[in-house]
Amino acid sequence: MNPFFRKILGKKFDYLGELAECGLACAKIDNAWGFVNLDKEWIIEPQFEQAEAFNSQGYARIKQDGKYGYLRPNGEWAIEPKFDALSDMNENMIIGARSGDKWGYINNKGDWLIEPKYEAVEQFPDDGLARAKDGGKWGYIDIKGNWIVEPKFDKVGEFGNRDFAQAVLNGVSGWTNQHGEWKERR
Repeated sequence: MNPFFRKILGKKFDYLGELAECGLACAKIDNAWGFVNLDKEWIIEPQFEQAEAFNSQGYARIKQDGKYGYLRPNGEWAIEPKFDALSDMNENMIIGARSGDKWGYINNKGDWLIEPKYEAVEQFPDDGLARAKDGGKWGYIDIKGNWIVEPKFDKVGEFGNRDFAQAVLNGVSGWTNQHGEWKERR
């Protein structure tokens, strides 16, 4: 916790986060989370099981009644808390979401872009191919959920702006391209 910020507020909190761009900080008191401003006011009353700081897009990941959603600084839900887990929200506003034991992707309104059918997913990068796991193996899917690189790898990295990504196949490190062709690292 930032001791200077805590002193300015003049209150004791179980936890006090950094001030976000929106002017609010997540705070925990008596086992409940909410959001405060610099004027010693609860802007969003402590009522949540968990809360994270508002991100640069103006959303905070919240846990309420065992489910996750994203909240706006005005206290309104951007995404209702109805998911078993949510990934971080990145610039492209595509969010990994878990329903039961399967993962898929939602948009910033909570609508499914890709229905939950994967064992695990990673953030959807700007290059358009996300890492997804099925049958204990990793591969890459496009924004429609189609396998571009079938799940056959033990581990995979991001492509980023490169033609190849790091990958591990049957315990051996190497590289894969966006067609699933693999080359052992030497």
